[in-house]
Amino acid sequence: MQHPDGISVDLEPYALPEWTTNQSAVIASYQRILTAFQERATAEGLPLQLFLPFWFHTVTDVAGRPVSAWAMDLASEVTLMSYRTVYGGGNGLSAITLVDTLYAANHQHNLSYALEFTELPETPNITFYGQSRQSLNQLVNQTMNSSFPPRAIVYHDFEAYQAFMQHTK
Repeated sequence: MQHPDGISVDLEPYALPEWTTNQSAVIASYQRILTAFQERATAEGLPLQLFLPFWFHTVTDVAGRPVSAWAMDLASEVTLMSYRTVYGGGNGLSAITLVDTLYAANHQHNLSYALEFTELPETPNITFYGQSRQSLNQLVNQTMNSSFPPRAIVYHDFEAYQAFMQHTK
């Protein structure tokens, strides 16, 4: 590729051991890194897409701002790793994305949701592995027909998605 179409960044600072002992320093470092990516994307004339966990609206930076709101203001698009297999209910896709969906809608930001297809025995309610294509279609249709639909639905792990499609009807 001579020139990419954009820059996508999936950093997971909560996986660092320091997340539990010095979260504010980890968040500050995370923001510095993402700002550097944004500066590079701007210099190259490229959009910047960030992948965030769906719960980053509950984490604040040193200014007291939700990290997800800060990221949406920084990037061209944010994709929430919102892995769920149902739309409704207290732990469904609609509920876990609500805060960020409203922020994105109120600030004209591009927001996408990611779905999972990898086998996850410890958390089967967040993956379509072992589910039907009808279940996937139902979630996608409910999501895209909602009052504030995401810009896109992103499928995490293309190989797992292909396997899902081959083994379902």
